[in-house]
Amino acid sequence: MQPFRLAMLLGVLMLALASVGYTSAIDDSESGDLDDLQHRVLRSAQRPQRGGGGRRTTSPRPVRLATEARLGTASSKFGFKLFGTLYPQLTSNVIISPHSVHTALSMVMAGAKRATENEFFTALGLSQSGLRRNQIHQVYQSALNSLSTAPDIIVRNANAIFVKPQTTLKQPFRQALTQRYQAKVENFDLTHPSGPEAPINAWVSEATAGKITDLLAPQTITESTSAIIINALLFNGTWVNRFTPGLTALKPFNSLSEGEKQVQTMTATAFYNYGSRNNFEIIELPFVGGRFSMFIILPNANSTIAAFQQRLTSARGNANPVNDLISNLESRRLRLSLPKFRIESGELDLKESLVSLGLRKAFTPQADLSGISAVRLFISDVKQKAVIDIDENGCEAAAATAVLIARMSAIIAPEPLEVKVDRPFVYLIQDKVNKGTLFLGAYLGQTAQ
Repeated sequence: MQPFRLAMLLGVLMLALASVGYTSAIDDSESGDLDDLQHRVLRSAQRPQRGGGGRRTTSPRPVRLATEARLGTASSKFGFKLFGTLYPQLTSNVIISPHSVHTALSMVMAGAKRATENEFFTALGLSQSGLRRNQIHQVYQSALNSLSTAPDIIVRNANAIFVKPQTTLKQPFRQALTQRYQAKVENFDLTHPSGPEAPINAWVSEATAGKITDLLAPQTITESTSAIIINALLFNGTWVNRFTPGLTALKPFNSLSEGEKQVQTMTATAFYNYGSRNNFEIIELPFVGGRFSMFIILPNANSTIAAFQQRLTSARGNANPVNDLISNLESRRLRLSLPKFRIESGELDLKESLVSLGLRKAFTPQADLSGISAVRLFISDVKQKAVIDIDENGCEAAAATAVLIARMSAIIAPEPLEVKVDRPFVYLIQDKVNKGTLFLGAYLGQTAQ
């Protein structure tokens, strides 16, 4: 691990579209329901708006923060449900990126129609979000722009669609991806000496600063593969309260499957937002900039991670399952002990989990993705790789801004509360502005990943 990095999180999602084997009667000139909707949304975005003083501007009208929060809440709820279906019984350290999955599937939804679009809208949690269908992609554009401009932190979100040369994308779909999701559109390089997967892996490697280099195995792209949609998410943040490297030492951790073992554990004494409720302790570790935080959810001796999962997935309506956990935390002086860890997910196959969440037609030849291309398409695979790297240090480039916000030295500090994260816990990286969950996982203490 590079010594200058505090927290590096990466999520890459690959979604492959396969052809059914024949061409539908729909061509680029035909306008279905979603084509019409996309034309209206895109025309609305491109239409000059009246600004202050009666002057006209070509910029879209800003989407209200509350609207972005609705999207973030839907993404979070979807992520916790996905986490529960992927890991009904946790046996190892895990990491997923709900944001990455939700973004890639939303891009596909831009080309879905009728019953297939309905399934996307419901499975992604959008039907209870209060957002209209003709808002979704515009709100995504605003939310992604907001992420990329977050101060004092690196959040890099990259989208792309790679297409078989013989597959022609419909213009409204291409515009939705390039304008709303800032997606790159490229053809498969079928003549590349290392195979068509190599240029795609090179793009992923660049988007993730070289941390994920082999998303696609050789021969992933077959004759039936018409397109691959990819979202790559890179997060690099610096703790507000850095851990002291000299205090990092081997300390006991009660691993779920291996019993008590010694793990590298970091220590810091500082003020943190903290709460203890419903058989869980919650600790907020803020990143410099104030927008993003890691939340540690530590079940007490009378509870389990499974109980926490049940609590999150049972949230009703558009309630954000994280909000009641992280709201009303109190600033407390803690002596915090936290394992130093790195988790790589390997290749996660999300297809079965997504089907169980209601996304059924999209994975069958009965899928209606006719807004994407005249070629009949369905989703063949949805795979993700993710990495989380947590240590005590901050980024060197951000060291000047990584200033500890401390109480005045003239005030006698209270005796710190001892909080030992020495048993399995859940962690999540939360956007406190847009209410979205970028990364979600669990640390059980296993040595091997």
